[in-house]
Amino acid sequence: MTTEDVMPLVWAKSDAGGHPHSLIGHLLDTAAVAEIIWDEFMAPITKHLLNLACDGRGRETYVLICGLHDIGKASPEFQRKCPDLAAPLREHLPIKLSAAGTDKEWHHTRSGSLFLEHLLDDRFPETIDSREHWVEAIVLGHHGRITEIPHRRPRKQHDEARWEPLQEAFAERLAHETGSPLSALITSAPPSQSLQLELAGYVVMADWIASSSEFPGIGLRDESMAEARRRARRAWEHLGFSPSWRSEDLTDSIAAFPDQFGFAPRPLQQMAAEVARSIPEPGLMIIEAPMGEGKTEAGEFAAEVLARRFGCNGFVFAMPTQGTTDSMFQRVLRWNEQVAPDVPVTLLHGKAMLNETWFNMLRQDTDELSDIYGDGEDDPYGLSQDTGQRQVGAPAAWLLGRHRQLLSPLVVGTVDQVLRAAVRSKFIMLRHAGLAGKVVIIDEVHSYDVYMSVFLHELLHWCAGAHIPVVLMSATLPPDLRNELIASYAGAAEKLTPSEDYPIITSALADGATSSVSCLPYRKDMEVAIEVLDTDDPSDISPIVDAVDIACSEGGCALVIMNTVKRAQAAYRHLKARGIPAVILHGRLTTSARADRTADVVSLLGADRHIGSGRPDRLVVVATQIAEQSFDVDADILFSDVAPVDLILQRVGRLHRHTRPADDRPRKLRVPRMVITGLKLADDQEPEWPKAFEYVYARWTLLAAAHELRGHAASWMIPNCIPRLVASAYGTAWERDTAWSSVADARTDQESRRSGRTGIAGTYLLGGNLTPGVNTLEGLHYQEAADDDDHSTVRDGEPTREVCLVVRRDDGYFSLDGHSLGPNGERCSDPALARHVLGDCVRVRESEPLGDLRPLPAWSDIPLLAWQDTLILGTDQSARFPGVTVHYDDEFGLVIDHDGR
Repeated sequence: MTTEDVMPLVWAKSDAGGHPHSLIGHLLDTAAVAEIIWDEFMAPITKHLLNLACDGRGRETYVLICGLHDIGKASPEFQRKCPDLAAPLREHLPIKLSAAGTDKEWHHTRSGSLFLEHLLDDRFPETIDSREHWVEAIVLGHHGRITEIPHRRPRKQHDEARWEPLQEAFAERLAHETGSPLSALITSAPPSQSLQLELAGYVVMADWIASSSEFPGIGLRDESMAEARRRARRAWEHLGFSPSWRSEDLTDSIAAFPDQFGFAPRPLQQMAAEVARSIPEPGLMIIEAPMGEGKTEAGEFAAEVLARRFGCNGFVFAMPTQGTTDSMFQRVLRWNEQVAPDVPVTLLHGKAMLNETWFNMLRQDTDELSDIYGDGEDDPYGLSQDTGQRQVGAPAAWLLGRHRQLLSPLVVGTVDQVLRAAVRSKFIMLRHAGLAGKVVIIDEVHSYDVYMSVFLHELLHWCAGAHIPVVLMSATLPPDLRNELIASYAGAAEKLTPSEDYPIITSALADGATSSVSCLPYRKDMEVAIEVLDTDDPSDISPIVDAVDIACSEGGCALVIMNTVKRAQAAYRHLKARGIPAVILHGRLTTSARADRTADVVSLLGADRHIGSGRPDRLVVVATQIAEQSFDVDADILFSDVAPVDLILQRVGRLHRHTRPADDRPRKLRVPRMVITGLKLADDQEPEWPKAFEYVYARWTLLAAAHELRGHAASWMIPNCIPRLVASAYGTAWERDTAWSSVADARTDQESRRSGRTGIAGTYLLGGNLTPGVNTLEGLHYQEAADDDDHSTVRDGEPTREVCLVVRRDDGYFSLDGHSLGPNGERCSDPALARHVLGDCVRVRESEPLGDLRPLPAWSDIPLLAWQDTLILGTDQSARFPGVTVHYDDEFGLVIDHDGR
């Protein structure tokens, strides 16, 4: 019996749709899927870069790697996993029983990488001394982790030499059938590690599709490439992959701006378009401009220009929070409707299914939701038996599964979804394939603390290696941070001299070249009166309420931003007691209540509301930090707890935000005024604030803010003074101007915390295990990888968790608004009810002693709720635990009272 006759007897899948599937069939299936991915899914820029890196044979190299990815299954260690299927093969090749644990230690990915190394050494001996084993590393990692390439097998337990002709026959067959010679695996130099990681992700994508139920087993028989291509085409069309951005649909002309956004371009947007048109290659753009200047539109239009010029076929737009992401999702939908309405936009964050627009776009049934969110641990690919077709206006359901969401063509998500591409986690290569060929836009860059910034810098480094254009946006960016961001992308770039030009756009290329341009702001400077509320006790809420009452005595809408939920709840309680119309917003409202209330406030105080058109005569909005970003309200007066200077400036962006007639504001509030609260500031004494503030912000940054606020009364010219104030607050010159004794200790503590948090973050960094000077991905996952589902990996601060609030009565469990969930929660099998219950989540500190929280008994088979911690309340919506009482109030949100505090 010839080797060709033996080849179909080698099995790859023991039960693929009810029948086994041969290894040659699976390898050809995967290669056929790879051909479609290259031809119809990859962005032009990605194919161009891979062609350059692979000596003009990028397609052949990719298809051949996909075809060979499971070659390690042609080994006795793998074949003996299913003795019945291996029985016919045992007549021709030795397959002995394994010793305990041996097969687990010698996975088929290791066998495949070692075989490729030997094969390429034998076929191309002249390259042995110079060749780097980057192809072998990709084959080694197609199950999600790339460790070390084994350069020898463990102790022989059988006659391995008799398997070598069969393995070589598989390789020759794949090369012949695909038209990709084995020499395509030999490159003059390896691609950059960034490109290798992208390519590895596309290999995993091809393998997962070819391993899905779209490719039923055909038994242990031969398969032709023509048959594999028919199967691949049928599967691809059934999965319903949506189109991506096409160059011909995009524009680089500013003349198209009014049609896309509904208003004429402002100087910032014109400048962003010009920088995007003139940058010589994909690079980094940092857009710094005042609040309300139109950074979002500038970033979107720049992304479109960059995509058209360089052959990108989509974008990823990252925002700091779920709330800001939901808001941006709506804006991006409206914009993309004018650009490429047939290309769907994906919403990506942990509570995306609560967004009505997104949920209605999906229109999925229970089974499809299970496919998207019900990733079983026993399924290494996170695939279900029914992948589902794409609904009109939505991305393919397959793209919404675990690890795969960034592969969608257009994505709006929380920043952690992007930063996790900088974390050494399993299947990290799929995230990088998702970023490949896209423009990455990250907003509110100033808001990411030192811990998150470590991952941002790592992400920029990998993006530069893959020539991914990145657009960063911020209103308040310290000069040192700007230089660090540039250095992360551009390597040894020279530090830019601090500039007070504003708005300003800085561009940087991977080779270190940098440049910057500025323009006049669209809005004229606004003089804001800055006051510090005199108080003997900065913890006392009463003086704040008194000041708000007086300021709004003739009417007007005030925004009061408190640094803690407890202070916000106390201020709201005092206002209500006085009969002052008020509304409260904070993170301990349920997800649904917070979203609804935010939308109501934005509607009442947004751009189109003025007296006589629905704007309240008198209203006080009490909020926490959620009002700092993407909160489009126009306040007549602002009260704000002391905070770092850049965040105070963010808050100022809500004050007199929109142009309105002078008589549309109460007489006393026609001059923009911000009152700083929670601060006792005497010139000859150390500043004081509630101790809780230092759990939120570093003491040194609060001291810097207090230094700027000395004198108790000042005025800031917004936006002209923003660069100066931010540079001053994050510099050290101010320290010499004060005799405050705690400054030196605060500075030392600041640096110590920065070093400590940077060190902790560094343990998770993607490239932390790679050996300097080695240009492959070998050893990427040498140390334990981070959990890809752990959002806290890339977010700093005290750990928190989301808990679902459920009321228990004698006759079962109920939602907060009275929907019956059944005796054990079983009625939540209705997807609509499950989403409703998920909307009753609040975020609390993990340290809160709330007992052993876990899902309701019947939730284990309900994908949306299976892992949801649940806080069970009594009929009065309260619960008692040792040392703490919690109560959910529909107005105040979750109130947590600690005994003795």
